[in-house]
Amino acid sequence: MRTQNVNFTGIYKISNTQENIKIIEEKVIPMYNLMRHENVVGINCDNPLTIGIEFIKEKVGKSQGASKEWLMMNARRFGIELPELNTDNLFIVSGNKDIMKFAQYFQQRLKANTKGPLARFFAMFKPKVKHSQDLPEHLKSLPQILEDYNKESSLYREFLSKENVITVKTPQELLTKMMTEK
Repeated sequence: MRTQNVNFTGIYKISNTQENIKIIEEKVIPMYNLMRHENVVGINCDNPLTIGIEFIKEKVGKSQGASKEWLMMNARRFGIELPELNTDNLFIVSGNKDIMKFAQYFQQRLKANTKGPLARFFAMFKPKVKHSQDLPEHLKSLPQILEDYNKESSLYREFLSKENVITVKTPQELLTKMMTEK
């Protein structure tokens, strides 16, 4: 009996446009579900675990009676460059095995950053006070948050680099590639 190595072939990258999202939701996913009887998950940013930094920017900005854009400009004045969430690409993960691989990765990262079961996601991005230079009070936690963000982004890029991410230009090409997965 010959064993077959299953390659991770269920992750695709496509431009995150309203037109692509509409076609993927209305045509690609239903066709894939019908033909393969497998699930599909879409991720509309470079790293789902770093979405928490957007929440923090909004929360800290509002705490100062301002916006996250103001916070970013204010932080920049003190030499802190807060990243923008990159939503240029839509990552499509298809097939239950591939989705589980992502779920296990995210679960591992959440466990590595927290101990409590309910607070795992939010605690990863909870400000950890790290008094840096002469920063205003509302900026004091940002250096540690940025350090955590950079660490998680690096680990996620490393995780993705070991996988076969297939770039497609159109939803039609996406469906064709998805239908020829092992």
